[in-house]
Amino acid sequence: MGGEYFVRVAIGIPPFYAEMLVDTSNDLAWLQCQPCSRCYPQPGPIFDPKSSSTFHYDSLYKQNRGCYEDQCTYHQTYGDGSLTDGSVVQDLVTVGNGVIYGFVFGCGHSIVMEASAHYGGILGLGWGRVSIINQITTPIGRVFSYCLATSANPSPGWITFGREAIAVGNFWIPMIHNEEAPTFYYVGLLGIGVGGIRLPISKDFFSLRKGKGGVILDTGTTLTRFP
Repeated sequence: MGGEYFVRVAIGIPPFYAEMLVDTSNDLAWLQCQPCSRCYPQPGPIFDPKSSSTFHYDSLYKQNRGCYEDQCTYHQTYGDGSLTDGSVVQDLVTVGNGVIYGFVFGCGHSIVMEASAHYGGILGLGWGRVSIINQITTPIGRVFSYCLATSANPSPGWITFGREAIAVGNFWIPMIHNEEAPTFYYVGLLGIGVGGIRLPISKDFFSLRKGKGGVILDTGTTLTRFP
């Protein structure tokens, strides 16, 4: 670990604080919950739903496994082979300056993750409907901004939600939406230069065509990679 970005999130009443990985390539947020049949060691205690007065199970969200007895389950896999299974739940969540009542997230009871994971869960910032971005229904919703500080920078960086997050004078790059992969934020990469010299690669090599190919922005992956 060391190449990812984390944010502190408050869950429930009284607030339970969890360190979560910021991930723009996933929608459903999840964290390790009690009772945990298979969990990895994390900093601090594991979230106990019984300790929150605002916690309840969600019976509306449906994924691959459906719902049973008014409880829904989820199954989330990742490119490195990690996976998490658990219940779909709701609770009050505060992150930065954003407060969400009835936030839908995953309560992980069985997680297969690398042993060096230093977080309690993953905060999905993707483009999909269950992302925290689309669950904020107040006027600050559907807009977020962050500063991803480098390892040489003493500042840890920041994330903020709402229209005030739009900084004046920034250089803007439009995102590209792919209906076949609605979670991801695609960018229109035009070329690559080495030592100030542009490589003889056509921009079509990186383009999104018929829902395939393309280049995504992913805060949960440390290595930039191309075909």
